[in-house]
Amino acid sequence: MKLVLDRWQGLGDNLQVSTLPRRFYELYGEKCVWISNANPYRSPEIKKLVWENNPYVAGFTDEPGLNLTGHLQFGVYNWIELWERVYSLPGPYSKQPEIYCPTLDKDIFNATNYIVIDISYSVDSYNQNIKPRPERIGIVNNTVRELISRSNCKLIQIRNRQLKDTKEFVSFLSKDIITETVEVSNIEEYANVIKWAKQFICTHTGCHPLAAALRKDTICFIPENYVSMKYFTFDNVRYIPI
Repeated sequence: MKLVLDRWQGLGDNLQVSTLPRRFYELYGEKCVWISNANPYRSPEIKKLVWENNPYVAGFTDEPGLNLTGHLQFGVYNWIELWERVYSLPGPYSKQPEIYCPTLDKDIFNATNYIVIDISYSVDSYNQNIKPRPERIGIVNNTVRELISRSNCKLIQIRNRQLKDTKEFVSFLSKDIITETVEVSNIEEYANVIKWAKQFICTHTGCHPLAAALRKDTICFIPENYVSMKYFTFDNVRYIPI
């Protein structure tokens, strides 16, 4: 048995199928899943976090992956379960993505004392998919203010130096909400902050499935049309439509 996966560019794109190596290993008793070198990662750190650290991945190959995207059905299953069904795996089905990262055992940024937030979109994603009405952006900021008031914790923004210049990103956070900024140097440090934060708040971008893999609770602002589609949603995340 040999299955070759190739994905799209983003972190969430790869996390969609992150359970498949383990599921096939459990089914056949051997490492069956290979990752195609044709995968055009948005950042090489995604490859390391999702695939190189995964103990159930057989390896990497120049062979192209099998494209089964035509079998996807919106509004029926969570996408983690959907991909497992598409690849004809039996139940019970997984509910969240998976990562195996050896650097997550210790809270290296003292994040447990903070509400951590990353509610930015790339300009491309914002223009193509998001564009919430102004009153919906008000819901985002009011929710953040309420969380700060209830928890009596400081709010910090998280920034990954590997991301593009911040001018290329759209943030919903109001300027009157004062935050500190934690800068991390790589995606594993980014994951560490998300895992250990007292509360993590995000938008429906790549950090959202990463948080679902790391935490039991996350608040995610999600486009209204994605909710009914069950488009990449998880049962351990609280969704607020915008």
